[in-house]
Amino acid sequence: MSLIYPRLANLRRRPPALGAGAGAGQYDGLQRSDETVIATDLPCNIQIDRTGRPPVTGVPGDPIGSPTYKFFFAGATVPAQDFILERDILEDELPRRYMVIAVEWQVIGTQVRAQLLEN
Repeated sequence: MSLIYPRLANLRRRPPALGAGAGAGQYDGLQRSDETVIATDLPCNIQIDRTGRPPVTGVPGDPIGSPTYKFFFAGATVPAQDFILERDILEDELPRRYMVIAVEWQVIGTQVRAQLLEN
């Protein structure tokens, strides 16, 4: 941890999605026990990106959507472009969980946009 990257994040990956067959099948939701730990204690900076979008319906009283956050990782922290993938799970030290929705990899560092998940 440092002044620029004061937070820590763990990177977890979900198993591949189950087939889209019809009928009774296994639950394919977010089960923490099914996730694989890819990396732990990655130094990062987490900033709120936006507070969420209003629903398409636009009915007064509708809740605002889930907020999105930006994670910034130093260049050496994320060794390759495919290290963090969309739909991966980032977990901070609090521990709040976020689903990765976009990854932008550069030589100087990686920026990840993620959506806060309900715990």
